[in-house]
Amino acid sequence: MTSEVAVLNRKGMVVAAGAFVAINLVLLRAGCATTETTTPGTRPPTSSSAPSASPRASITFTGDVGLTGAGSDPSVRCNFPVLEGMSIAVLAKPPNSTVLARVGLQSGKVKVFVGSGSGPDYHERAFEGTGVTSFDAARGAVIDSTLTETAATAGSTKGSVGALTAIRGSVECGDQTAGTSTVTITGNTAEGALVAAVLDPVRVECDASPDGDEVASSGLVRVGSTRALVAIGLSSDGAVSVDETLPSGLHRYRASGSSTITSTGAHVRADVVEQGVATPAHTLHVEGDLSCGLHAAG
Repeated sequence: MTSEVAVLNRKGMVVAAGAFVAINLVLLRAGCATTETTTPGTRPPTSSSAPSASPRASITFTGDVGLTGAGSDPSVRCNFPVLEGMSIAVLAKPPNSTVLARVGLQSGKVKVFVGSGSGPDYHERAFEGTGVTSFDAARGAVIDSTLTETAATAGSTKGSVGALTAIRGSVECGDQTAGTSTVTITGNTAEGALVAAVLDPVRVECDASPDGDEVASSGLVRVGSTRALVAIGLSSDGAVSVDETLPSGLHRYRASGSSTITSTGAHVRADVVEQGVATPAHTLHVEGDLSCGLHAAG
């Protein structure tokens, strides 16, 4: 799997993402929609009107039977860093309730992943187009695009997942804010050294639930001349995950017992060790504070 990667923590929050698969497998946990459903349309966000209190999305799909129609239960993530820059991530359900659509928006570009099933029975198709206008990662976008099929996530197969031919609609970010981070990352990676590297731009999100609070952040750093997307996931049991996504692939680092979560953010001080590699594994020191942005409750 290359830069098009998304990794979930134990509750379904995005803790790593690359390219337009920023929303691949995002927020699969039931009942975690963070938008208001609206009537399908293409009303663009404008600077003359005040943002709505809650983010919202109106998405209509065109394609095979079960995929054509308005998307339901939309979930919006604005100010979402990906390797190419800033994006908006949207999750929605086509009329066929067994299928999930993950939509990644950037200026002039949209990519849609349609997937069904789980584990070895997971099947997926990917489509992309150019019809995105009025794009602002902090405010919203308008989509009116024909779609052509492209490569899906490495290792996945089509199965019985249908095809999309077009997508239309609009996204408004409302009062979502990105949050802030003072976290620094120091250590050697396979691609080079990081010396007090900071995540910039960054997005930080709190997720409070009876299962345990979590904080997830993602942002961009430079490893030498290469841009990398670093996602940090913290849970109430002290576990720390760091995922570094580059055009060449993904590196995962893990530690435990090294973070403290509050209702508005978290503090982390941890040495995380690279996973799944031959020794000696790389180690990164991660330290600082995360302040969660304002997002609708999920």
